[in-house]
Amino acid sequence: MKSKLFPWLILICLSIFGCTQIIKPANKATVSSLSKKEVEKTYCIIPKKKSLNFLSGSNQNSKSFHQLLKKIKKQRIKLSFIEKSALWLLYQMNVSPDVCSPSSRLQLIVSHKGSEPLYWDFHHPFTKNKKEISYYYPYLDGVEYLLKHFKSKKSLIQLSSLLDRHLPKKFKVTKSLEKTINMKKANLYKSKPFKNVFFKEAEPLKQNESYPKLQFKSLVKKYKKLRKSSKRRKAYGKQKLKKASISRHLFPFKTKSDFSSPPIKCNIDLSLYQHSIFLINSEEVSSNIFGLEEDDSYFIAASSQLLSGPISPLFGTFLIKGKKPQKTPTICLIKNQNKKSNITLISYKGRDPGQHVYNLIQQGVHQSNSLMDLDIFLKGPRKIFLVNPLRVLIEPLDKNEKNLLRFRKKNIPLYPVRNLGHIMAYGQFNIKQQNGFILDKRSLEKLSCLEKNDP
Repeated sequence: MKSKLFPWLILICLSIFGCTQIIKPANKATVSSLSKKEVEKTYCIIPKKKSLNFLSGSNQNSKSFHQLLKKIKKQRIKLSFIEKSALWLLYQMNVSPDVCSPSSRLQLIVSHKGSEPLYWDFHHPFTKNKKEISYYYPYLDGVEYLLKHFKSKKSLIQLSSLLDRHLPKKFKVTKSLEKTINMKKANLYKSKPFKNVFFKEAEPLKQNESYPKLQFKSLVKKYKKLRKSSKRRKAYGKQKLKKASISRHLFPFKTKSDFSSPPIKCNIDLSLYQHSIFLINSEEVSSNIFGLEEDDSYFIAASSQLLSGPISPLFGTFLIKGKKPQKTPTICLIKNQNKKSNITLISYKGRDPGQHVYNLIQQGVHQSNSLMDLDIFLKGPRKIFLVNPLRVLIEPLDKNEKNLLRFRKKNIPLYPVRNLGHIMAYGQFNIKQQNGFILDKRSLEKLSCLEKNDP
C-alpha cells in the first residue's frame, strides 16, 4: 500500500541521514564498519574468455549446472549464451519449485555481447475480465520469449531434452526450499505430488536431503499442448491457458540533489519517495535471484510469487502454484555516459525494497567508478521508514550517538534490525575494464567465481 507521511518527515530524513549528501566513490571514509570487517569478497573480476560465472543460491547447484554444460560440450553440441541462460532458467525450476514455478512472475535483465541491458517483466494481467476463466504461466512464457527474441537455434523442447539426458537424478534441498516446506508443510502434506517428494514418511525434508529431478521434456510438452488447445477452445466457461502480459516500461528518475546525475530508469516510480510516499508491502514476497555472465554478456532473473493462502501442484509434479505477487523486486538501470558505465541494481526482501534503492541513489551510487566503489555502497548500513505507527528501523552496524539523540528529540521510535533487505548489483565499467556481479553480504546468494577451485 502507498503510505503518505507528514511533510516534515523528509526534513527529518535529511537532517538525520544526510540523504542529499553525495558520497565520493572509493573514499575510505565511506566504508562502513561492515565492509571493514569483512574478509570474504562479494565480487570478482572475470577475465575475458573465461568460464561462466554463476549467480545462484547454492554453490552446489552452480557446480551441477556447470557439469551439465561440460557434458553437452563433449557431445559437440554448441550452445549460445542465450540458450545457456534459458537452460539455467529451466534448471532453477527444479532447484526452487516454490518460486521458480510456471505460475511465477519473471523479470529479466539481459545484456548480450556488450549491448545496453534490456528489461522484461512477464506477469499476470493487472486487469482481468471477471467473466473469463483463464490462467497464466509467466515463467515459461518468459523463457520461450527469450529464445524467440534472440532467434535461438534451439527450441524449448530441445533444451528440456538436454536437461533430461544430462542432469543427475537427484537434487539437494536448499536452505530456502527447506524454509518453504516447513512453512507450508500442512498444505503440502495434503497433496500427493507434494507429499511424495517433500516428505520422508511424515517428516518434511531438511537442507541437503535429496528429492527427484523434474521430467523437463514431459513438462514442456504439457505446457505446449495446453497452449495449443487453448487457442482452439471456444466454449464459454472452460479454463484457458493465456499468454502472460509483458511489460518493458521503466520510470525515469532524476535526483534533486545531483543535477549531473546520469539517466536512471526503474520499474517503480522512485520520485514518489521525494514526496514522502513510500511503497510499503503488507507482506513479504518470496523471490529467487539468479543469473550468469560469460565474456561481455550477462543476464539476471528475478522470479516471484506469493505463497500465502492455498497452493496446488502443477502438471502433476511438485512445482508449486501460488498467488500472483502484487509487488516484485525493485530494479533500476543506470547508464553513466561520463564514466562509461552501466549499473544494474536489484533490491529484494524486506517491506520496502524501493526505499533502499532510493537511499543508495541519494548517496551517489550512480557515480561509482569501479566494482569496489559499488561494493562499498552495498555494504553500507541501511535505514527504513515505516508508518502506522511512524518508526524507523536501522541496521546496527554504525553506532552514531548524534543520530540516536535526534531521534529521541523527535520522539521517533528507533528499532535495531539485523537485516532490512538485500540488494545485489551488476556493474560494467569500461574505463576500468571491469564487469561483474556484486553480492549483498546479507543474502544467501553465491558466486561461482569466488570459489578457490573452479568446477
